Amino acid sequence: MKHGQSILRSAAVVSFFTLLSRISGMLRDMVVSRLLGTSHAADALYIAYRIPNLLRRLTAEGAVSAAFIPVFTSELDSRGKSSAVRVANTCFTLATFSLTLVVILGVIFSREVLGLYALGFRVTEGKIDLAVLLNRIMFPYMVLISISALGMGVLNSMQIFAPSAAGPILLNLSIIACAYGFSPYLQEPAIGVAVGVVLGGLCQVLIQLPALHKNGFHFRLDWDWRQPAIRRMGRLLLPGLFGIGITQINVFIDSAFGSLVGEGAVSALYLSDRVMEFIMGVYTLALATAILPTISRLARQEDWKEFSRTFFFGMRLMAFLTIPATLGLILLRFPIIRVLFERGRFDHNSTSLTALPLLCFSIGLGAFSGLKIVTPAFYARQDTRTPVFSALLALLINFVANWLLLKPMGAGGPALATSIAAYVNFFTLYMLLRSHLSRTDEKHFLLSLGKFLLASVPLAAILYLSAGSSFWVSSPLLLRIPALGCLVAGGALLYFALAFLLRCPEIGELRHLLPHRRVKP
Repeated sequence: MKHGQSILRSAAVVSFFTLLSRISGMLRDMVVSRLLGTSHAADALYIAYRIPNLLRRLTAEGAVSAAFIPVFTSELDSRGKSSAVRVANTCFTLATFSLTLVVILGVIFSREVLGLYALGFRVTEGKIDLAVLLNRIMFPYMVLISISALGMGVLNSMQIFAPSAAGPILLNLSIIACAYGFSPYLQEPAIGVAVGVVLGGLCQVLIQLPALHKNGFHFRLDWDWRQPAIRRMGRLLLPGLFGIGITQINVFIDSAFGSLVGEGAVSALYLSDRVMEFIMGVYTLALATAILPTISRLARQEDWKEFSRTFFFGMRLMAFLTIPATLGLILLRFPIIRVLFERGRFDHNSTSLTALPLLCFSIGLGAFSGLKIVTPAFYARQDTRTPVFSALLALLINFVANWLLLKPMGAGGPALATSIAAYVNFFTLYMLLRSHLSRTDEKHFLLSLGKFLLASVPLAAILYLSAGSSFWVSSPLLLRIPALGCLVAGGALLYFALAFLLRCPEIGELRHLLPHRRVKP
């Protein structure tokens, strides 16, 4: 495949730093869960973090994926770096000004927003007050991370991925440092974690500056919004924000419904979502980040044959890794939660509370991963309207499913509702994109999918038998950690061995993801 090796070289860099980011993120969650458990303070922290994090995903990552990278890549290729620099500066100016206003309004009206968003918090005295305080502390993070996202868009468009991919590591380390060095001296330890979030956002901006300066990009104020490229971004932006951010909007709805379940439900939803993101984040983010600039160029060149090959190339690799990951999360959910979190204020009841939403989120892992490929494929074609209609349908289904599943399933209801909505969103977009895809490439993808499922059958049997052992309850943590690691590694080796016997080409393609391996162009 013409662009496959270039994508894999880029994905290798992103996957390496993303792996470090996910590991540090899991360490962060372990530290915070030990500090707060699934208490009312933990619920307040996670619900307060949801709002700036949601706006960050929409305005930063959503805008960059949907509008900035496709248009900026086109400007860089067609008009050169000087014009691209000017476009970047205008985006930086407009984003900083508008998001600063959003932050000011968010701080002022934090209580009103949380009053609508966390209805269940009012039954616990002081819980809503703590959530408002934490929310106001963390709101400035949105401006910092949005500036960082623009820098990421510039660097990624130039095939420079390392600085942006390393930024989240600094965020996680900042939160860990504040949780250990600041929280113990506060009457409410959650405040220290909130301060760590803001400091981490600042670090994510600073780490990109050397690479941006080295490549001739110096952010300056530029208010010329009449540039043709800025206008093109504006036409893509609003529908793009909604389309790319539908998963986060669904998570927002989940947390709102989760607040009605009772104490600990919001924390369980957050931690289970974090575990799922940890598993899929390394390869999903790496492939999606590396593929977007390539398919943007192919769409602009109207090379639909190569566009189709590149799309299914990403889908094949995504499915190859997602299927065993889904089985691992579903079957090993109790051992995973016990090893990661069960200590300090996070007890056996917290594990049981978190396991159900993890199961329900894991069911949707295939859809969550597939959306990372199919949604940017529309944005690469500068089509942001189609994902909006699909997202509206998924949003409606998620809300209705939350309402129906909340009472019978408790904390698992919002997670399952999100998974159902994600599948509706994915299959709707895929069927609408199908007219631009090759049927031959699709048949090869389905054949590969069948092989992946066949290779997963023995893996599922082994994981099922292992997960039911009393070892995970009775043994000390120092034994459970290496046992879980050996089980995961052994399962992965078995899956790869069976895939090799079934002659799956993905085995050879994934070798290029190793950072030390050089790939010939």
